Amino acid sequence: MSITIFVALDDFRRAGYLCDMTPAQCRAARAFLDISQDDLATAANVGLSTVRNYEKGRSVPIGNNLGAMKAVLEARGIGFVGPDDSGTYGVTFKARDAGA
Repeated sequence: MSITIFVALDDFRRAGYLCDMTPAQCRAARAFLDISQDDLATAANVGLSTVRNYEKGRSVPIGNNLGAMKAVLEARGIGFVGPDDSGTYGVTFKARDAGA
């Protein structure tokens, strides 16, 4: 089973910050996975403030940290899509088989 949600274009990205994952996508991915900011920070080996500040739009992590955060989410079944024709970004989640 695969689920996709779409999030509005972030002001963060509109402000000229280019990245592989928007703050809204990061929040949505964590919600799909039911993990906390602390869980993501620990798994990605970044500081909690890195996740917190990124999701709030206060700062953009250095490439290695942002890549590590994204990699953790992708390894757990998250996919990132967009923008589509309307400028909307999305998050997909592919549920794992119960036997897997």
